[in-house]
Amino acid sequence: MLSLSLALLIPLLTGHAHTTSTNACPPLLATHSRNVPRGRQEFLSGFRGHSGNHRIVTVGSRAQRGNGRVERRRLFTTLGLVSGLMAGRTKMARAEDDYDTTTRDLIKSIRSTLEAEEEGKSLPEVRKVGVDAAKYSKEWISKFYGSSISRSKPSYESVAKALSELGNFYKQNGPQARLSKEVIDNIRERLDSADDAL
Repeated sequence: MLSLSLALLIPLLTGHAHTTSTNACPPLLATHSRNVPRGRQEFLSGFRGHSGNHRIVTVGSRAQRGNGRVERRRLFTTLGLVSGLMAGRTKMARAEDDYDTTTRDLIKSIRSTLEAEEEGKSLPEVRKVGVDAAKYSKEWISKFYGSSISRSKPSYESVAKALSELGNFYKQNGPQARLSKEVIDNIRERLDSADDAL
């Protein structure tokens, strides 16, 4: 009985594994030695006690465990790369949607201002209509002017030229100057081109 007790304690003290009888050993831990090459087994313990024959418990070779860790690292790395790629695509898609929305709002507000100018409304009325145009112009320039995502959009160049022409006109003629028909026609043509490209 003493020798049997020591045999049971040795694997526990060394921290490797434990052996058990054929009837009690979990099927995932107990394997036949003939099914695993001898050079790849880790023989933890084996003994014959009063309860009868006992089976050798194997936990797989160090190489097998090492390969498993490598495969898990590769899997986690791949998942991380895929997650980052999907996040990048989502961010780009949101930026493109934001560009389209802001550009449409800008085009609509400038058209309203041009119509007010053509109808000969008073300067206060034109300014009131042009509040939205000024707001969306600042937003468009701060967010999208010169950005790589925006410059790839077909509408970008037309919108940029329309804003540039408006800015140059007021710079040369003063902020209270009324837009000429030629300037209105040029800007409207650029806005129509941009709208068609959206």
